[in-house]
Amino acid sequence: MANELQRRYPGLNYFKESQRAQFFGRDDEIEELLALILTEKIVTLFGKSGYGKSSLLRAGILPLRGAEVVPVLVQFGAYQPGISPTPVERVLTQLDSAVPDDNPNSAFLEAISAPGTLWHCFKRRQTPARKQFLLVFDQFEEFDSYPASQRADFKLQLAELLFTRIPQAVRDRSDALPDEQQTLLARPLEVKTVFAIREDRLSVLDGLADKLPAILHKRFKLQGLSEKQAIHAIEGPADLPQTDGFVSPAFSYTPEAKSAILAGLKKKSRSVQSDKNDSAPAQHDQSSRVEAFLLQICCENIESSVLQRSLEGERNIRIMPADLPPFERLFEAYYRGKIAALPTADEQTAARRMIEDELVKTDPITGIAYRLNADGRRLCSLPGINEALLKRLTDDFLLRSEPNTTGDFNYEVSHDTLVEGILKSKNDYENAKIRAVARQEAERLRTEAIAREKQLAEAEKQRTLETARAEEAERLKNEAEIARTAAEQGGKRARSFAYLAGLVAVVAVATGIFAFFEKQKADGATARAKTETEKATASLQRMEVANAARLKIEIGKYITAAERMHKSGDDDMAQKILVEAQKLDSLKQNLAIDSLLNIVK
Repeated sequence: MANELQRRYPGLNYFKESQRAQFFGRDDEIEELLALILTEKIVTLFGKSGYGKSSLLRAGILPLRGAEVVPVLVQFGAYQPGISPTPVERVLTQLDSAVPDDNPNSAFLEAISAPGTLWHCFKRRQTPARKQFLLVFDQFEEFDSYPASQRADFKLQLAELLFTRIPQAVRDRSDALPDEQQTLLARPLEVKTVFAIREDRLSVLDGLADKLPAILHKRFKLQGLSEKQAIHAIEGPADLPQTDGFVSPAFSYTPEAKSAILAGLKKKSRSVQSDKNDSAPAQHDQSSRVEAFLLQICCENIESSVLQRSLEGERNIRIMPADLPPFERLFEAYYRGKIAALPTADEQTAARRMIEDELVKTDPITGIAYRLNADGRRLCSLPGINEALLKRLTDDFLLRSEPNTTGDFNYEVSHDTLVEGILKSKNDYENAKIRAVARQEAERLRTEAIAREKQLAEAEKQRTLETARAEEAERLKNEAEIARTAAEQGGKRARSFAYLAGLVAVVAVATGIFAFFEKQKADGATARAKTETEKATASLQRMEVANAARLKIEIGKYITAAERMHKSGDDDMAQKILVEAQKLDSLKQNLAIDSLLNIVK
């Protein structure tokens, strides 16, 4: 065993050859596919994304090869101009990794065979102990991304490797070879080939059919796990002893927990697609099957909780239904995690907006959420979307692609179980936008209110000043009136005082007139400030009413969904939905929630 401890469930990573002992649930497929490989020169393994083709080959088929069979496992990867090796170079690199040393007895081939060709390099490594090569191409759909010239060269060389015992150019130069070398040259070079490819990309193999006409004759379709297989895949890895090199202790599931897992993972397809070229197993009802990648997401999450519980000192852990993660949040977390794993924030935003706005929809009448199918070229016209990003999302099992009648591909969310998580993410995004707009509007209104308060304060200050001036003018006017009266009674001296008082009165009147107009201006400013304040208050009230209406609508959707669940007999789900509705109804104004809760409890 390797020193590094490993997980019992690899999650979305495929099982490796070294993990054969923990690969459960595919015994029938291993037996059938291995029998096909042993009897055929070329075999095509195909199935939908996430069904476990890579795991079947690596952990199911390769460990059972004979000692005389040399596996050469090749995955091209998406083509990157100026970086990716050619398909032929990729095969030779993997051959060097599998068999580093040439057979010294075949060194004579350097003089009569073109170095660097597939036939030459495989023949150089042929020995009596290495009688057969098994050339396995995994995720072969990536081959289609390479330039046409490289694909054509690969096709010719592969056909020569598989079907040409001795190339004519080599035969023409071999007449003078001694008998021992003639015998080695004549020894058949046995190479078998397995192409693993997504079901929606089978057309890629058509491009090789002119040189490899039997490439689609022997096909093996991998389907979802049956209930029996899924149970085996769930409990098998958990039973293995920790001493086998696992980071978590062995644990078990109650029958109720296994039933709950199956109920959460079963495919929800409402119709069964059939292929008239498929074998009998393809006729099984796919709605009763489980996709391998969904099972691995779930069990990986469960194992993480087991590991945490063991670190806290718990022993003999037994998984019960209460220990299972809520499936809707499990897939939401998976969706958010895959989006977050995209290299840049721009790609994350572009992917979210494409998936959440273009590929899922909720019926406004029934409230039922469903997936949409969209043309790849139209999706690539969206901001930030390109073929590379669509491929990344497909490889991560967020999307699934299918050929369309225009020669391109249509894309959809890979599974119904992801839709709820996607809609939750979309709802969070829209609520965040509403909150951001509300915060901006509130900040604008607050700023305006502060400005108006300052205006009011300034107007009040001006009004107070003008009132003081008016009072001073009134005082001067009174004094002038007293002086005038005294002047009338006191003669000449009084007239002098009267003259002076008149002058003071003129000043007082002028001051009073000025004060009057200033007071009018101050009162007007006060009135305008009061009007603007009332407008701001009304705007805030309208926002509160709008938010309350939106919440009422959202709560109504939750109540409608809960009623549907209740009517269908799923009171547990109805209760969960109503609890979410209670969280929205923070003011406890909707009595229907409590009433319905009392019914479903």
